[in-house]
Amino acid sequence: MSEPWTPETPLLVQYEREIAQCEIDTLVAHGLGLSLSDLLTIYRSQFPVMRKYDGERLFDKNGRLVPAEISKNEDSDDRDVFDYVHPQSGEVYKIERPFRKIERETLYAQIYRGLEDL
Repeated sequence: MSEPWTPETPLLVQYEREIAQCEIDTLVAHGLGLSLSDLLTIYRSQFPVMRKYDGERLFDKNGRLVPAEISKNEDSDDRDVFDYVHPQSGEVYKIERPFRKIERETLYAQIYRGLEDL
């Protein structure tokens, strides 16, 4: 995240919200005395839909969720910037490469190891 979080700081970008969720999950697991292995086992066994979405969803350079129309054609399209018109609002968004996925298991491990160092 680009700035320290406070209760007054909104998480406006989807990627940042996903990171915050990973931090919360890890803090709770650590607080309950679960090991990293336990946390990963729970994620893998109890949240198959989330794992499926994590494997499919892409986020752009700015942390925006890449719309399905763009992500399904990303391999065949060599543009670096896509204009996306939001269907309800009509607002035009610039979706920029590089695209990335949420690597939740890696994030859990990084955050957990950081907590062990405290």
